[in-house]
Amino acid sequence: MNDKVREFRSGTFKESDYAPTAFFLAFIAGAVLIAISKSWQWPIGIVVAIPIIVITGYGVASYFLPRLAIREDQLGDNIYYLGFLLTLVSLTITLIQYRSDSDNDYIISNFGVALAATIWGILCRSLLAQMRKDVVGIERELQKTL
Repeated sequence: MNDKVREFRSGTFKESDYAPTAFFLAFIAGAVLIAISKSWQWPIGIVVAIPIIVITGYGVASYFLPRLAIREDQLGDNIYYLGFLLTLVSLTITLIQYRSDSDNDYIISNFGVALAATIWGILCRSLLAQMRKDVVGIERELQKTL
């Protein structure tokens, strides 16, 4: 009897799985850009556009680039979570920058800016969920045709 123990090699992992790296890089890029835009007090329109552009860029890249391809439902979840993470980053930076002598309008407007990322993430996730194929329905149709 030849009992071979399977050797552990790093090559056993999928070497071309770039999807988690793309998600992490999109998060880091969005967080850094949000931090810069808030600390340099860029116009509100640009601050709102940053997470939307980052989320959209991640979604488009993951949808169309074969190396980043993941299931549509998983992509929708990733987009939602990316939007939520960027919202939390924005809110955290707003609370760090808030001082007792700050105007209340400052914190309210920055909370609105932060929520834009979550709204966009939920909208994109919902659109991807609508595009999702009904696997059970397809299987039933195929069984009927057989």
